[in-house]
Amino acid sequence: MQGQQIRDWPRGKPRSAQVSLEFIIVAGFAIVMLIAMLTIVLGQVRSAVNEGTLSGMEDVALTVQQELLTARSVGDGYERRFNLPADIQGRRYVLSLLSDGDASVVTVTLAGREISARAPRCEGTLRHGTNILATANGTITCAPAVNS
Repeated sequence: MQGQQIRDWPRGKPRSAQVSLEFIIVAGFAIVMLIAMLTIVLGQVRSAVNEGTLSGMEDVALTVQQELLTARSVGDGYERRFNLPADIQGRRYVLSLLSDGDASVVTVTLAGREISARAPRCEGTLRHGTNILATANGTITCAPAVNS
């Protein structure tokens, strides 16, 4: 029995070449499926990172907006320190505060994306780190803290 090839019944042809071809086809199909699954997983990871980045940008813009709304509602004599993160998910962002008329627009820019929030007018600038908001004579002023 040793040394004999398994023969395909009933024709009597050797099956070894057919097995090799079937193995290559199955292995190729498995590799294609693996690549497709990796592509899907990487897409999901990128989507989660983008969602986290957008959420972080929105948090910064809404924090500034809420601080300015609070300063306006409390009125003269209000002073508060608040912190803005240095980065969002390990990446530096650009924060701008543009005032026009009776309103300001807070804009957070990161990786080519912008998120803006409308807020009460504020004189001054904001930066990463500690900022100070104060209200006097009906005007809200904002400035980075000296030690930040």
